[in-house]
Amino acid sequence: MQRSHIVLSTNSDALKGFEGHLRQSHMAEEVLLLQFSEQKALSRQKLRQAIGDPHSCEIWVLLLATGQSSHLWFNAEHCPKNVELCSWLTSHAEIRYVICPTSPTAKMDWPDSETRPLPMIKQVFGDYLPKNFDQVSCWHGFEAGVRSSSTILDLTEVAVAIEPVPALRIDAWRGLQERFWFGLGVAAVSSGVLCLLWSMRRMIIRLDCILPERLAALESQMLRLQDRTEEQALTMNQQAAKIAFAVTDLAKKMAGYDIWCLGHDAWLNEPPGTS
Repeated sequence: MQRSHIVLSTNSDALKGFEGHLRQSHMAEEVLLLQFSEQKALSRQKLRQAIGDPHSCEIWVLLLATGQSSHLWFNAEHCPKNVELCSWLTSHAEIRYVICPTSPTAKMDWPDSETRPLPMIKQVFGDYLPKNFDQVSCWHGFEAGVRSSSTILDLTEVAVAIEPVPALRIDAWRGLQERFWFGLGVAAVSSGVLCLLWSMRRMIIRLDCILPERLAALESQMLRLQDRTEEQALTMNQQAAKIAFAVTDLAKKMAGYDIWCLGHDAWLNEPPGTS
């Protein structure tokens, strides 16, 4: 009897693409696709019902590797739901891990070949590394937007109520405190910006009032300076005219004096008895 295949992942495109890979390479007839989320609670009841007898199926967990992924699939802080899922599965059945690179850089980090970078796998998987090395493989067939009519079962809970009520109240109070201080900081920054804008507005209004007065005063000074310049020019013209008249008059007087002198000399030089 052929065993059924159960595939789990956080990405629907990876589930649909790997389903086609199983049907082609493993001749799988029955493939069940299960999707969970790192942002929502994992429903173990749905998981138990979907898997049923773990020994009658092969379980595949797809691990997506992006170009900038730090491969923290088994870090409880970064991927808590994946750690929870794999912890529960390893305690009930054997798991086959499939690393799915989604970019050329990730494909270089995780080559699709028989020789695996064993030290890197040990570092990434840690305690979750299977005893059988063949249970870890790479699949380079990931494509976004895969068309498929297959049904994907959602393993997330509708409502989350795992932690006790006091813890929830404490977390809510902490969240309220954080929101309060964040809001207070935003209000302080907003007040500072408003004060700065108001100060700039007052400065602009003051400049609008001062500039016309300064311009009017400067224009008045220029007009007074122009009047003084014209007065000085008129005075200089009058003085120049007086000087020219005086020089002309003096020249006339000098010419008359010269004529008198010539006549007088001629009279003196006449011989006696000629007059």
